[in-house]
Amino acid sequence: MIRPSGCIFLGTPVHWAEEKNISLKKYLGNFRIPSLFIQNSRDPACSSKHLRELLNKNEIEYCFYEFNAESHDYDNVDKIIDLVKVFIKGREN
Repeated sequence: MIRPSGCIFLGTPVHWAEEKNISLKKYLGNFRIPSLFIQNSRDPACSSKHLRELLNKNEIEYCFYEFNAESHDYDNVDKIIDLVKVFIKGREN
C-alpha cells in the first residue's frame, strides 16, 4: 500500500471540482497528509484567497506559496522546483 508522507498540489482547480459536483470540502475533511499548495493569486480555476479559505476550514497541515499571477499557467518552473525541494527536505527531517 502506498503511504505518502507529503503531497504537492499545483494550481488546485477548485471551481472545476465544484462544477463536477466533487466535494473538496468532504475530501479535505479526511485529508491528513502534510501538503504544499502552490497557487496563482488570481487563477481562474481558484484564487489563492479562496483556496486558503477552503484549507483553513479544515484541519490540514499545509505550506502555501502564492504566485502573483492571473492565469492557470504555472511556467515559473525553476521557482516551483525550488519550492518542492524545500518542502521535501522539510519532510525528511
